[in-house]
Amino acid sequence: MNQVPVISSRCIEINTLDSAAMTTNPLPATREKKCMRVAVIGACYYTSASRFSKVTGSFLRGLLPDNCAAEEYLVSMRSPVPTAAEQEGGASWITSTGRYLDISAYASAASVIDGHDLYLILNDTLFTKHPWRLIAKRLRAMIPSLAAIGEPAAAGEIHPSTDLLLLDSRNPTRRHLSTFCFLLNQAGFAVFKQLVDTLPGSESNDDVRNWLSDHAGKHAPLKHLLHVHLTGPASPWSWKGRLNDGVSEDLLLSKAVTVAFEYLLSEQLLRHGGLVMPINIGLNYRVCAKAAALYSRVGRK
Repeated sequence: MNQVPVISSRCIEINTLDSAAMTTNPLPATREKKCMRVAVIGACYYTSASRFSKVTGSFLRGLLPDNCAAEEYLVSMRSPVPTAAEQEGGASWITSTGRYLDISAYASAASVIDGHDLYLILNDTLFTKHPWRLIAKRLRAMIPSLAAIGEPAAAGEIHPSTDLLLLDSRNPTRRHLSTFCFLLNQAGFAVFKQLVDTLPGSESNDDVRNWLSDHAGKHAPLKHLLHVHLTGPASPWSWKGRLNDGVSEDLLLSKAVTVAFEYLLSEQLLRHGGLVMPINIGLNYRVCAKAAALYSRVGRK
């Protein structure tokens, strides 16, 4: 089922300082061409495999500088991928394992890739709910800086974790990196994989609850977030999905894992001395994001 990815032979220029040159002239920086390998992990649920492959290709053309080599690893969360879709675009299609929605899809692909310079991770809500062309432009501008950082680093949308007043000593910003589309450098991807490896190996609800309880016991703010948004009595901050009649415990637990994962990923990137660069800044972005969200709601009616 898996195919060898098509790799475009392109390189990106980054600025580096030549230590020998600095002894004679400390001011100029040499411009070095380095081939940048970018792994693309994409998860689709709402769109067909064929459509997802095509629009992901369009996104990458707007995102990647002329000299980048991209390898696509796409995951369908709903059904087997048709043979025709597998043959489009040269991407590798990977079977998703696990019950944790897009996080499981990301983990399935992350387990088989390594050795890249940058890692782009996204799901298909990027194309149904967000201004994806603008996001490609914003991320593109951050690629040279992100690749040059030695510590764990990420770029993507950043949002307040909650409106609640909380004291969070482990993440004083009380903001998190949204996981519908984000870019990681090598050290950031190592942190991501370490966290993925802690996900419950069993799909039993008891094991999932134990995993959530373990992390909530170590992170009081996370405990409160899960209680107010998902597991406690209904409140103005409750996840809308939990208010639907007949919502299953399996879905609530899976959603809780994704909420905890976003919180923990942001917290651990910062704890390892890293940083997260926001793309959702400025009036233009806010207007485009609102327009994309409105268009998405109108389209569903």
